[in-house]
Amino acid sequence: MIYALSLYEVGVEQTPAFRSLFLADGLWQSFASRLTGHIHTTVMRDVRSPHIFLILEFWTVESHYIAAREAAEVRAFELSIEALTNSRRNLGLFAFQNADK
Repeated sequence: MIYALSLYEVGVEQTPAFRSLFLADGLWQSFASRLTGHIHTTVMRDVRSPHIFLILEFWTVESHYIAAREAAEVRAFELSIEALTNSRRNLGLFAFQNADK
């Protein structure tokens, strides 16, 4: 399993719109469930700075994550997020070390 982490700083006025994109009935969930290899997305909000969000995406394998990022629907979604954010930092793709290595 692959974990993709991104950190977003959202404009204070844009925070409700940003959050709504990731709700259970939001735009991201509406098509992410159809993306090959997408398992789940978790959104965390900083308790001290409520306009900062950590997005944790769970994917089966890295190739599915990369293919999804190239899909037109995901690229359009990314553009809609850019309009709401002050900054985005991709923290990386992570996987647990194999226990028997």
